[in-house]
Amino acid sequence: MHRRLLRISPLYGRISRAGEELDRLNREAIQWHADCVRVRPEVRANPAFGDFFVEISKPAPTVRWATALGGILHSLRSTLDNLVYALRVLDSGWRGLNRDKLAFPICLSKADYRGKSYMIAGLSDDHRAKIEGLQPYRRSNPPHSDLLWCLSSLNNADKHKLLPVTVFSHHAGRFRVTRTRPGTGQVPLPIPGFKAGPVEHGTRLAWYYMPLIEDGMIVQYEPTFSISVDHRGTRLDTDELVRDLIKEVFGVLGQFYPDFPDC
Repeated sequence: MHRRLLRISPLYGRISRAGEELDRLNREAIQWHADCVRVRPEVRANPAFGDFFVEISKPAPTVRWATALGGILHSLRSTLDNLVYALRVLDSGWRGLNRDKLAFPICLSKADYRGKSYMIAGLSDDHRAKIEGLQPYRRSNPPHSDLLWCLSSLNNADKHKLLPVTVFSHHAGRFRVTRTRPGTGQVPLPIPGFKAGPVEHGTRLAWYYMPLIEDGMIVQYEPTFSISVDHRGTRLDTDELVRDLIKEVFGVLGQFYPDFPDC
C-alpha cells in the first residue's frame, strides 16, 4: 500500500479520464445538435437580403453538461492535491502526516502564497521551490490569466453552484450558395453578418446581402456552435479550455515525475 501511494503514474490516469469525460461530453453535444437543432432561412421583401434563425426542438441538457464539466475540473484539481500528498510522503515519510491540510496552493500574490505555506509542509526545499515557481503571480501577467488560476477558480465556483454553461454561437459559420436552375457565371458569395451569443429557440444567428442574387439561387448557412462556460465575464469554449487545462496539469506532473521511484 505504501509503495502504491508513492507512485506518481496513477495520477496520469486521472488526467486521461478527464480527457475521456470531455470526449463523452463533446459526443453528446454533437448528437444533440444533430437531433434537435435546425436552421430556418427567411428571405426579406428584397430577395438580396436574408436571415437565418435557429429552431430548437429540445433544450440543450446544460445542467448535465455543467455537472460533467464540474467533475472534469475536480479531477484535474485533485490531481494536483494528490501530487502534494505523494511528495510529502516521498520527502518526509509517514510520520506527522496530516492529509487534510495538504494541497497544491494556487495563489495570485506572494502574501497569499506565504499564508498557505502549511499546505506544502514537509516537502523538500526543492519541491517547494518548484511549486512556488508554478504560481500564477510568478509566471503570468496578469495573474488572473493563468491557467492554473482558471482551474482553481472554476473548480471553487463549481463547489457552490452549477457552472454557467450555455450553447454559444460564434462569429463564424459557413455560407453556401447553390443554383436550382442553370445559370451563367460564377456563383457570387454573400456578404455575411453573424451574431455571437447564447443560443435559444428563435435566435437570429446570421444574415446576408447578395447584391447579384438571381432567381433559383438558394443561400444556406451552417452555424458554428460550442458549449461555453462563463469565467470572470468571458465566455470560454469548454473543449479548448479543458484541453489546455489537461496540458497544464500534465506539464506540472512532468516537473516532478523523475523524483518518484516508479519512474
